[in-house]
Amino acid sequence: AASAEGEEKAAEEGEAQPADVEAAASAEGEADPAMAEDAAAAESPPSTFREFLIRLQVEVPDSDAAPFMRIVTIDNDTGVETVHPLLETAYMPWAKNEKGYTVMLVAYTPRYELAAGSWKMTALTSLPLEGEEAVAAGIEEVPCGTTTQFSGVYTPNKYRRLFRDVLVSEDATYKLALRLALVDPSLYVRLEVFDAKSLELVCSVRGRKAVTLHSIVIPSGAGEEGLIVEATLDNEFMEMPAALVSRYPYYFSEMTEPPEGSEMPGWTMTVVSSVDVTLTHDVAQEAAFAKVSGAWEEEKLGRAERAAGLRALYLAEAAKAEGGAEGDDTPLEKRRADALGADMVEPELEATRVARRPELPAVKEATAEASGPPELMDEAALSARADAHLEEMVASKENLEGVDNGVAAYHESLKGQFADQASKMGDLRSKAVADYTAVMLRRAQYRQSCEDKIEALTFLKEKGEEAVEISNQPEGEKGAKGKKPAKGKKK
Repeated sequence: AASAEGEEKAAEEGEAQPADVEAAASAEGEADPAMAEDAAAAESPPSTFREFLIRLQVEVPDSDAAPFMRIVTIDNDTGVETVHPLLETAYMPWAKNEKGYTVMLVAYTPRYELAAGSWKMTALTSLPLEGEEAVAAGIEEVPCGTTTQFSGVYTPNKYRRLFRDVLVSEDATYKLALRLALVDPSLYVRLEVFDAKSLELVCSVRGRKAVTLHSIVIPSGAGEEGLIVEATLDNEFMEMPAALVSRYPYYFSEMTEPPEGSEMPGWTMTVVSSVDVTLTHDVAQEAAFAKVSGAWEEEKLGRAERAAGLRALYLAEAAKAEGGAEGDDTPLEKRRADALGADMVEPELEATRVARRPELPAVKEATAEASGPPELMDEAALSARADAHLEEMVASKENLEGVDNGVAAYHESLKGQFADQASKMGDLRSKAVADYTAVMLRRAQYRQSCEDKIEALTFLKEKGEEAVEISNQPEGEKGAKGKKPAKGKKK
C-alpha cells in the first residue's frame, strides 16, 4: 500500500454554485490556504504489464468537509471520467496505456466555504507502484493552481449558443479543467470541446445550471491551434422560453453582465489549468464567409457594391409601396441599371424591355363569365336577405343548444352508469368480504375442534398407558397395590 498526503482547498464561487476543489496524490505536505484551487495528476505510464488492480481510499480529517468530497479517476488516453460517490473505490482494473491515469479529489460545496485542510490517500494494488518491479514510473504531482474566469450574457439566436471561443496556451502539454455555471438554475446547458484544427469533438458534458469537465485530454497538435469551447442551451431537456428563442444568427457580444431589468441569463466559465490560458472569440465562420465573398468579388469585381445597391433599391421600393416614404421619380429601369452597373445591364436594352411589356398578352383572371349585367339590390331584397340570415342564425343557435343538451344528457347517463357500476362493485365487495369472513370463521372453528380432539387423544393415550402398566404387573401386586396391611398381621 502506498500512502500520500496532500493539500485541498475549497472555495465557494457563488451563493448557489458548487465550488470544485481538485487535488491528487502527492508527498506529505502542509495545507496552503493561499491556494484557491489545487489539482494534481497521478500519471502511471506502465511498462511490462497488461492490467493490474487498484483500490483507492481517502481520509479527510475535517468531518465538515468530508461529506462534500468525491474521488474522480480519469483515463488519460480516452478521457473517460468515473466519479466515485464515496471516499473509497472498489478494485478497478487499470489496463496498460500510454498517458497513464489521473486521480482527483473534488469537493462540491453548493452553499458553504470549506477551510483549508489536509487529506491522505492510500492505494491498494495487485502490483507494486514503487521499486524495480513497479508497474508505474511513479506518482507525479502536476499542480493546477492557475484559475481564470470568463463571463458573459446570452443573446437570443437560432443556435441557442452562449459562446463559441478558442482557448489557447503556449504550453502544448498543459492540464485543463472547465466548469460552466448559469445564473438561472432552471436552464439546461451543454458544454463541448473541439479540436480547433480538425474540428473533432474532444469531450462534452450536459447538465442543469452547472457542468464540469474535470480533465480534458489535449489532442496532439492542438497546442498551436488551441481548443474550441462551445456552450449552448440544451433544448432536449427543457422547453425553451420564448424570450430566449430567435431566428437571427449568433453574433459575438462583449457584454459581461446583463443590463438592469433584462431577463437574459448570464454565465461564468472557470478554467483551472497548469499554465496561463487565453480565451478569444472564434472567427472561423466569419472568415469562411469572408473567403466566399472574396472569391465572388475576385470573379466579378464590384459584386458586393452592386449587391448593396440592389438591397437599398429593394428597401426603398418597399417603403414606397407601404406609403412610409416618398419614392424617387427616376424610372425603375434607370435605377435598376445604376444599382447593377452598366457592365451588367445596358440602359437602352432595359428601356426596350420595358417598352415591350405592355404589348404582351394579358392574362385572364376571371374563370367564369357573368350571365348578365349586375343588378343593385333594393331595400326589400336587403331586408329579406337579413331576415333569412337571422333565421339561419336562430336555427344554428337552436342546433347548437340541442347538441349541448344531447352532450349533457349523455354525460348524465354516463354518471348514472358509473353510479350503478359503483353500487354493484360495492355489493360484490361486501359479499366477498362476508364470504371471506365466514370462511375464516369456519377455519378457526375447525382449527379449535382439531386442537380439542388432539387434547382428548392425548388424555386417552396417557390413561391407556397407565392401564397397560397396571395390567402388566404380577397378580399379587395388583391386589396389594394401594391397600394397607390389617392390624396385627404382618405384611
